[in-house]
Amino acid sequence: MKRILMIPASFLVIILLVGWRAPEPKDGAIFYGTLTTQQGNKDKVYKIEFGSRRLTTQIPVYEKPKKHPKSVSSEKNNTNLKEITLTVDPRGSLKKSKIDLDEVLEFHIPSPNTVWRYQKEEGYRRAEYIEIVITKKSKKKKKILHLIERDTVLYCNIDYEAGPEEQEVPLPALHTLTIEGRYYKHDSATSPPSAKAPQASVSGAQAYVPAVQPPAKDKRAMKQKKAKTKRAAQ
Repeated sequence: MKRILMIPASFLVIILLVGWRAPEPKDGAIFYGTLTTQQGNKDKVYKIEFGSRRLTTQIPVYEKPKKHPKSVSSEKNNTNLKEITLTVDPRGSLKKSKIDLDEVLEFHIPSPNTVWRYQKEEGYRRAEYIEIVITKKSKKKKKILHLIERDTVLYCNIDYEAGPEEQEVPLPALHTLTIEGRYYKHDSATSPPSAKAPQASVSGAQAYVPAVQPPAKDKRAMKQKKAKTKRAAQ
């Protein structure tokens, strides 16, 4: 009887594993831009997502405290880290914002070696944060200082000759990430933007756009327009 009961459970596990996939952005938007690491490497990237939940919207950040202790050398051996001890828990005592990639022009990590830490008391979990500067899409291009959980990972794809390759970028390794636009999965069979097709953006930065085929409706409209022009010329 036990063996019979175990079979459905095994099938259920297989179905869950096969059927699971990373969540898609709510509106299907795929963001692209330029990523520069702290090592100075610069790449055109696409399918930009934050954290284990692969977020493009509602990315949680906290306000940076104006008053805080000075940074001190980390207690960890053989590191060049600096630490700032937070006197309040960001999750309960600092203003929380949820950022959408559609609203952002640039992310910048100004101090990758400075850790903002909070620990209620000895024996409790130690939470670590890092400063992130977010430039909003606006006429003034306002820069806002925030804290974000230090273990957040940035995911993105880079196109190589052999094909696309997913990148995992820890936030301390990030220097700047410029968001240059978005496209939608249904726009093209292959989807990713072509890094070989640079286009000047409004901000003057080099952007690139997806190699998108015009929708079927647009194709028909173009054919009808050409036929009408041809008849008028006759």
